[in-house]
Amino acid sequence: MSFVDVENAPILKGVKIHLVKNLKHALNKFLQITLVKTLNIQEEL
Repeated sequence: MSFVDVENAPILKGVKIHLVKNLKHALNKFLQITLVKTLNIQEEL
C-alpha cells in the first residue's frame, strides 16, 4: 500500500478531516483562554 492509496482512501480522508477540525477547535479554545487570562492580568496591573 503506497502513500497515494492512503491519501485517496475515503475513510482515512474522513478521519483526517475530523482530526483537523478537532485540532482547530482545541487551538481556538486554547487561544481564547490565553487571551482572557492575558487581559485579566493586564487589568490587575
